[in-house]
Amino acid sequence: MSQRVIVAIAILGFAGGVRADATPTKFPPVIAVKSVTGPPRAGTTAPPPWEIVTRQPSSHWCQDGTGETLAIALAAPAALDAVVVQLKVDAYHENAIKAIEVTAGDRVRTGKLKWKPDQIEVEIGGAPVSNILVKIAAVTKGESDITCVEKITLVTTPASAVVYGVDAKAAAALAPDVQAIRDALRACDKKLLARRLAFPFSIAHHLDLNDVDHRYKRVTSFENAAAVANACKTKELADATKALELQFVGIQATAAGKIDLLENTLFYVIELDGEHWKLRAIQDPL
Repeated sequence: MSQRVIVAIAILGFAGGVRADATPTKFPPVIAVKSVTGPPRAGTTAPPPWEIVTRQPSSHWCQDGTGETLAIALAAPAALDAVVVQLKVDAYHENAIKAIEVTAGDRVRTGKLKWKPDQIEVEIGGAPVSNILVKIAAVTKGESDITCVEKITLVTTPASAVVYGVDAKAAAALAPDVQAIRDALRACDKKLLARRLAFPFSIAHHLDLNDVDHRYKRVTSFENAAAVANACKTKELADATKALELQFVGIQATAAGKIDLLENTLFYVIELDGEHWKLRAIQDPL
């Protein structure tokens, strides 16, 4: 594979009365996945197929045999360099995928298993497409005639963030809305906070980083903007936001119109409310 970065990343600068000198940040392009459809395997219950396109590998999509397809519809055309399919490790003697066929717009491309035993890359060429069809083209038969895919990555240059279940207008609003959230907390202005936070707003964090049993995790809730404004410069709120420097973070869709911005010590729950994205919570992932 080339030197392209295939992990969607962003940079978020953010301060709640802590970094008044923080500068605006550059947000990555955003791909809006409108829908992901594929027939469920008969007689099974599984996570919805959109999760393997928008989330980190935590689930998988399985089908019987070969020839099944997964259809990805985008809310607006995106210039795709490639589609990378992460294969599920054969833990139960399933079929081993040898080739993937991708139809992107009017182009049909096939990628075969090469030097990486768990990944197939299908080159697309960079032209804008709105619809992608991923087909299991060839397998090596296993003891059980089941074929599974763990993750599908849409590769762009530069790397893009992926959101799910929103239209193109909402996707375009994500970057300026995240900047507006950051500015509202930095200004500690009640009117701005009312527009940019979703209530009840909460902060959850550990009092002791060595607390592996989560016994000392504390959640503070705020019912309105006035309560957040009053707490903006207190030690409690400052402690919860002090790690929000200009650092790399990941963007992960968790539901339709909802994302987590992942930073190395905290993550930020942001959801679409009408035409704007709002911050619902700051949480400690430990």
